[in-house]
Amino acid sequence: MVVCCIGEVLWDVFPDQELLGGAPLNVSANLHRLGAKVTLVSGVGSDERGIRALEAIKAIGLDVNRIAISNQQTGIAEVVRDAEM
Repeated sequence: MVVCCIGEVLWDVFPDQELLGGAPLNVSANLHRLGAKVTLVSGVGSDERGIRALEAIKAIGLDVNRIAISNQQTGIAEVVRDAEM
């Protein structure tokens, strides 16, 4: 059986670091680590963050053949901790 996860790949941007995320990617990575065959359908931009995302996804061991590369910027989610507000 192959599990297909569809949705966003983005960077969680903290004040001091950026972490690759997006719920579909997180689910895909964890299922892969548990031994499932996973197909991730998503998209990233052709920017530096998109290139880094593809490299990180490959390093996890996921196939990137169904991740589209667009001329848009790769998505981000800016994270602010309560103490910083």
